[in-house]
Amino acid sequence: MKVLLHGWQKNHYVYDGFVENLDARNIFSYIPVTFNRNYDDKADSYNSEDFTENLDSFDLIVFTPRSFYDANFKHFLEHKTSTQKVFLDLEDDFFVRNIYKHSEIDLYFKRELYVSANYLSSAKWYVRYMYGSQILPPIHRRIGLPSDLVNSFPYRIATSDSGLSKIKPFPLTVRMEYPNTRADEFSADTDIFFCLTLSTVPDRHRYYKAIKKWVADNHDFKDFISAGGIPKDRYVEMLSNSKVAISVRGMGYDTDRYWEIPRFGTALFSQKIPILIENNFIDGESAVFFDNFVDLKNKFYRYVLRSDEWKEIARAGSRHFLKHHTPKLRVRNSLLDKLKEI
Repeated sequence: MKVLLHGWQKNHYVYDGFVENLDARNIFSYIPVTFNRNYDDKADSYNSEDFTENLDSFDLIVFTPRSFYDANFKHFLEHKTSTQKVFLDLEDDFFVRNIYKHSEIDLYFKRELYVSANYLSSAKWYVRYMYGSQILPPIHRRIGLPSDLVNSFPYRIATSDSGLSKIKPFPLTVRMEYPNTRADEFSADTDIFFCLTLSTVPDRHRYYKAIKKWVADNHDFKDFISAGGIPKDRYVEMLSNSKVAISVRGMGYDTDRYWEIPRFGTALFSQKIPILIENNFIDGESAVFFDNFVDLKNKFYRYVLRSDEWKEIARAGSRHFLKHHTPKLRVRNSLLDKLKEI
């Protein structure tokens, strides 16, 4: 299968997953040059005209929100061909874009696919997501307006019970470029690890403040608590040497941290998240999910300070990640296999 990743970079787990499934010789990546210039994202080409004459040679074209910034995007989208075309939406919001309705799009893959609509939460986050998806990119990120504004604009909220037959879940995962240094015996020097960039997300500030006060008042365990800003090598080292690590939402519920923690063999302690994840971790077996800060504390005492149950949860989480959620498996199970079903 020959694949064109239209609007997506090579330095990303999606590209890694396609390469692992289909070989690098069959994967071609294009992104508008502004993303290379502003974010140093890499691609095979920064000029979409390199592909306009040979579109029929591809078996699959994967469009992304960055595709909207290509002046030739509509040519790719509306070109009549037997090539399958899908849209991969990894934005950290709950919107389905207008491109969902286009007849040339066979499937729409959504990261933040809610299990069902929570109208209170939706109302609370709607303005924030509109700002993040429509105002922030052209103004603050200085990448300008999309060439195709109509197809890029939000159409509705993404929920699994909405009757949108083309929509499929495509959660995040993380790259495998760092080796897993966790020893077989799952020993660790740090009891609890919590490292995140606070940004403007209220949940993060609330949990960070509460956890900082909690650990400052207790000397029964060893912690590493940080508001980010540490080098990635140091982050991986500290995470891998911790018994448990905490994940709370960012702009989206599905954060890198949710996947990094079990990927590096640490027991995942996470907020319960309301998005659809096929083969998700199981509470009390391969992860620990909490409702609030009090619940988090109680479960930390149960699984870490009063027992060694964290070890089996860490082992099971690591095995579960490797069985279901590596980049190779994410692309194969969540995208390639879904194409075979239509």
